[in-house]
Amino acid sequence: MNNCISIVEGVPLCPGTLPLTVQIRPSVNGVPDPFTVLGSFSLTHDNDPLTVSYESVALNLTLQPGTYFALFAPDNGDQGFLLASATVPFSYQAGSITMGFLNPFTGKSSASQQFGAVRILGETSLLIDGCDTGVSDILLPGAATISDLVRDCAERASNHGQFVSCISHLTNDLKRNGFITVQEKSAIQKCAAQADIP
Repeated sequence: MNNCISIVEGVPLCPGTLPLTVQIRPSVNGVPDPFTVLGSFSLTHDNDPLTVSYESVALNLTLQPGTYFALFAPDNGDQGFLLASATVPFSYQAGSITMGFLNPFTGKSSASQQFGAVRILGETSLLIDGCDTGVSDILLPGAATISDLVRDCAERASNHGQFVSCISHLTNDLKRNGFITVQEKSAIQKCAAQADIP
């Protein structure tokens, strides 16, 4: 991300130098809600218009289940862009994401698939067949979440006993590797035992 709209022959054309903000907005009919901002947070800022870098913010905002947009907004006439691709100093192509747009002058919003180097990490509570374990569904090494591994157990099990056994092995491994506590292990196993799976 860069808060400079364009750089021509190495000269940045930047109306301002303030960091961009990220607004958390609910989705309404698949586009950002133009009337509701659940939170607005300032992103980090590298103060270098000749460098496009990941900017970030750590926020403490609990969201109900649903779909949300994180809209990046400039301040005081600033402009900016999200990196989609680059050729110098190396070739790079960002992944395709659903990107929301909001025109602040008309209030009209839209969404479409775009290339953008955006990564949103959040923690949600691990649910097993509707049972809330109270355990954060964290991202584990290898890019799988705990819920991904629980889902694998459910898909491999041919009966409830096999599912509970798989969850027992899984939580033992997670506990042994320091990803969950003894109490969290117990909470996951309790919800698994009560689940109607498979």
